[in-house]
Amino acid sequence: MSALKDLGYDIEQLFIDGFSPSRIATILECPVGTVYDWLEANGLIGDVVETPQEELSPFNTSNS
Repeated sequence: MSALKDLGYDIEQLFIDGFSPSRIATILECPVGTVYDWLEANGLIGDVVETPQEELSPFNTSNS
């Protein structure tokens, strides 16, 4: 049971540090579903859908 507590702690800390659930799963080498399940069970996220980060370009601005 200690390993699961450690995994939960690691998931929580990485999430607080701003990592996405898929990145957390990669770092901790666990299924992304496990990360989502833990975050949802602990009330840290609701229904989260990861979207690709928009590419930032100096030529694509709203005031150009």
